[in-house]
Amino acid sequence: MKIAHIIHTFPPAVYGGGEAFAYQLSKKLAEKGHEVHIVTRGFKGLAESEKLDGLFVHRYSNPAPERWKYHPIAKSKVPWYGKYLAIALDIPKSIQTIERIQKEFGLDILHASFILPAGFSGVLAKKSTNLPLVITVHGNADFYEVPWILRSVLGYTLRRGDEVVAVGDELRENLMKKFSDLKIQVIPNGIEINKFAQATQEREEARRQYKIGSEDPVVLSVCRLVERKNLDMLLTSVPQILKKLPTCKFLICGEGPEEEKLQRLASDLNLSSSVIFTGFISEAEKIRLYAASDVFIQLSSREGLSVSLLESKAAGIPAVVADFRGTREPVTDGESGIVIKGELSPAKVAETILTILINRELLRQMGNNAKKEAEAKYSIETMTNRYVTVYEKVMSQNVV
Repeated sequence: MKIAHIIHTFPPAVYGGGEAFAYQLSKKLAEKGHEVHIVTRGFKGLAESEKLDGLFVHRYSNPAPERWKYHPIAKSKVPWYGKYLAIALDIPKSIQTIERIQKEFGLDILHASFILPAGFSGVLAKKSTNLPLVITVHGNADFYEVPWILRSVLGYTLRRGDEVVAVGDELRENLMKKFSDLKIQVIPNGIEINKFAQATQEREEARRQYKIGSEDPVVLSVCRLVERKNLDMLLTSVPQILKKLPTCKFLICGEGPEEEKLQRLASDLNLSSSVIFTGFISEAEKIRLYAASDVFIQLSSREGLSVSLLESKAAGIPAVVADFRGTREPVTDGESGIVIKGELSPAKVAETILTILINRELLRQMGNNAKKEAEAKYSIETMTNRYVTVYEKVMSQNVV
């Protein structure tokens, strides 16, 4: 099977949840003998086309300013018009690239990650190539954060996909409220369970690197540093945690427009010795930091199905999460982590984190349960097989 996966940003330029999904799924498909072509935005310093981990990566040119093209992870906020100009410029270039790949390689199916711009590009490319299209929706931000003037484009795009997939049950419910006429199936994100489960031997090495004591409790966040992640709430809870656990450390991994603001807040709260901002981390480094940590924190107000949260489960780390749709979905409250009920506050966040960290037996039990849930529900093998089934279904329906 020859698959074109359309996604506006892709590693190594940007590596967030959606990009991790596209990379891991495509890599696993290639391992199974399928030919996968990635259609993605070009960035300075990256080749126009290359073979990357068994994938054919095609990067189309986008004349937007380079900082605007990095809008998902830019360290300073990109103006809304800059973000949407970059997205608009993606559409004609990506369609041209898909048409070229179709002529050169002979594609069987298109798969788009995100509704805009990839899904819309897929719809237009579908017309010129007559290829079936699968669209994966990764999070509530895909439609809640889109300007009202573009809302009609979302419905137009989703209704013209041959199959629409949501990565979580709560995300599907939210989509159905907006687009009740759609048929949407759920395929949870999958991860390579063994890769994270085998990293425990690196715990002490990672702690030494960041000057963390072997017995110091560690709270980990891995995400884009954007406002909806509510990391300011975490930081304002830290002084209360330190009163009970003065050696506790907080690792904040990632980059984004809130980075400088969060660093200033940490400085204002005199937390420089307790809070560590790592910036961007590689996949290998991320695995080591999961191994070095005790509790994973996610307070995001909107999620689809967080890949980093699933990875933390595979590493055997219990999670503290906010009670928001999508954010809470992967956690069994009281078993593999704790869901903070009601309105978020620094006091609630501190109390919940302390509940797990102080009770070492509870920490151990929840960690074991988290790992079992990851193995049972979120393997990359299961996810890939389900997408292959979807591909085969829409391809058979597309036969004239």
